[in-house]
Amino acid sequence: VLRLMHLANHLLYFDFAAVPGWDVAERRHLATRGELEFLKSIAVRGELVGLAPWYQAVCWAMRLVSREVHSGRLQPALGLALDRTICQWRQNTTLPPLIQQTPIPLPYYHLMIFELIMFHLVLSCRLALELTPEDGRLPIGPLGWSTVAYILITLTVDSMLW
Repeated sequence: VLRLMHLANHLLYFDFAAVPGWDVAERRHLATRGELEFLKSIAVRGELVGLAPWYQAVCWAMRLVSREVHSGRLQPALGLALDRTICQWRQNTTLPPLIQQTPIPLPYYHLMIFELIMFHLVLSCRLALELTPEDGRLPIGPLGWSTVAYILITLTVDSMLW
């Protein structure tokens, strides 16, 4: 199972890099020659005929776990844990790159930037009103406090995002 999951990892990352990684998989003994030939036949001329090769390796790993559970060599609870781990790996590994490959349309991006700026403004004004003393002891008023708060909030949030 571990060998097949390593193979799936290698093939997935080579797929994202748009580089064939068959030689690496063979050199690292992650698949037999028969498995590699089958996986190569799936990806014909860069177009998928069936499942993606990395997904096929994951299916083989899950089938192996299933066979071991049905034969009694693996406890069902351990088989379920392996199955859940493999499914979780697939979701965690494939979702972020797919999100990155689907860019946000420009109007939505501008709307999100506008909403972020408005949130910073409202938050900074609220903080300024809370921090300004009522007796006027400080020479800086709510506008000054809100400007300072806006700058601090924006710098903090931007530093966390980048």
